[in-house]
Amino acid sequence: MEKLSKHIAIAVQGGSSAQQDQVLSILRASDLFHMSCEAQVVIQIGTVAEMLQRCGGAHTVTIALVSGELSSTEHQELFNRGFFDVLHAAEWTEPRLARVVLRAGAFGRTAVHGERLPVPGGHSHFLETIVDAAPMGIAFWDRDLRYRRVNAAMAAINGLAVEAHYGRTPSEVLPELSGQIESLVHHVLATGETLCQEQTGATPAQAGRQRTWLVNYFPVRSDTELDGVAAIWEEVSERKTIEKERERFIAVLGHDLRNPLSAILMSTQVLRNRVDDREKGIVDRIKRSGFRMQRMIRDLLDFARLRQGGGLHVRPTNGDLVEVLRDVVLELKQGHPDSRVSVSAPASLGGMWDLERLAQVLSNLVGNALQHGLPGSEVRVEAHETGGDWVEVTIFNAGEPIAREQLESFFEPFRQGTQEGTRDSLGLGLFIARALVTAHGGSVNLRPIEGGTEALVRLPRHTPSGG
Repeated sequence: MEKLSKHIAIAVQGGSSAQQDQVLSILRASDLFHMSCEAQVVIQIGTVAEMLQRCGGAHTVTIALVSGELSSTEHQELFNRGFFDVLHAAEWTEPRLARVVLRAGAFGRTAVHGERLPVPGGHSHFLETIVDAAPMGIAFWDRDLRYRRVNAAMAAINGLAVEAHYGRTPSEVLPELSGQIESLVHHVLATGETLCQEQTGATPAQAGRQRTWLVNYFPVRSDTELDGVAAIWEEVSERKTIEKERERFIAVLGHDLRNPLSAILMSTQVLRNRVDDREKGIVDRIKRSGFRMQRMIRDLLDFARLRQGGGLHVRPTNGDLVEVLRDVVLELKQGHPDSRVSVSAPASLGGMWDLERLAQVLSNLVGNALQHGLPGSEVRVEAHETGGDWVEVTIFNAGEPIAREQLESFFEPFRQGTQEGTRDSLGLGLFIARALVTAHGGSVNLRPIEGGTEALVRLPRHTPSGG
């Protein structure tokens, strides 16, 4: 082990003489002093004020041990003056003391007079420089939820000086956000899990203004011991504002386009009755394009409702799934004259569904298979009942199977294929289909199978009330 070449001051406040002697015995008995005999440990007994006056010089790392309670001001002052660590009486144990002293000697921290301790190889200094220069806020809390480290970006987010954080809790620094922060820090301390959360609220930096951050909380350990929790804060307020404006624009655009498009579709029907057979094909192409635009507008409006928290509501009535399915396939074949779609289903599958919304689901899924399937291949659609209370619909398209790790990404909004000829949609079909199936109490997933990809829809025969 590398020899320690600096002083380590142990400043003890309070406690009985026996406790103080115990600390000294623990330290001297520790393997630390046999393995790094160049380290000099100085035990100082006194109050916090005396500690602050007497703690060592530029090449000394000072650790405070306190048996009683420290006020936030006292705690903050200790860290402001460069104390490396503060241990309460419950932590005066051989493993904890030895680890803290070893870390203090091996890595170094800012000393009392503000001079950074020399570190072999300079790695710690380099990491500290990165933390200080990071454009995102970085904070560290100990197990008592006291701020132990913040960088300049974090201080700017909170609207307080870096030193004003030390020794204080989130409730003292950020009253409006403290409930969220403390709950998440407690969770990480209890589970050791890493969490990523969006947090919204106001800080003293811009009092009264609601801001949003994407925050990653993660445990910090020395060896096997959990020392506390760190978090990286990235502000996404502007991004969230842009997203909301975009969704509002989409909703208004979709709504305003419906009326003129309806007029165009009605006009094509009138026009078709007045032209000769040679020109009817042109009118039919206009009509098919109009229906495709109509589906896009419907998807845009549904997307806006979902993003604004309104959800998609279904109105179940008695109906036949097979009849809906055959109508959807017939309509898609008219829009894709060269396509091949086969349907395998019983004569009927009755149930309580929102038939219009169910047609939208099937149209999106079969249309997606036609878009992304191998050109010239057949799309196979099958429907059957399972156990009497549920029905299943599968849609298979041939081609390169989707990698399992990418399956869920296809249900994200504005997800489009990369193949030639697959850019005639907004990429909302699967996103909307899943939302509607979920509203029916069912599920929809993609799965790779031999020779291609299959979409599986499971629906209860009776949609739960309130869907």
